[in-house]
Amino acid sequence: MKKEGQEIEISLHELQQHEIFRGLTGEQIARVSQTMVCNLFKKGTCRELGESNKFLTDIAQKTVRERLAEVLLLLMDTFELDEEGTIQISLTREELANMVGTATESVIRLLSEFKADKMIELQGRKIKLLNIPKLIKVGNVYV
Repeated sequence: MKKEGQEIEISLHELQQHEIFRGLTGEQIARVSQTMVCNLFKKGTCRELGESNKFLTDIAQKTVRERLAEVLLLLMDTFELDEEGTIQISLTREELANMVGTATESVIRLLSEFKADKMIELQGRKIKLLNIPKLIKVGNVYV
């Protein structure tokens, strides 16, 4: 069985012996292989376009508050939390604002609101998540 990242080496003769390719010429096998590779690229491209479409829809339709909550959850998933619940990445407010797609001042105000609502705790550039279920609800994220 092929593992990810592992190359497959097979001779034309071996391919022609396989029941799927039996009786096909080398040129015909090459065309079938090209079609299979093209289909794989199409599937990957469609998946990426779907993800991009979702991202653009979220930016256009979600409020800044929702987007900030979602970004905090994405950071949690990407960088994980330490044993105290702190996201394992240090970001400036400007970097966070760029990720959310808003002004730095808006992120600062919303972080203060999240803190007042006891969803997060701020420790300089570090953000500790206190109430993940509430962040999920605020971000309209379906897990």
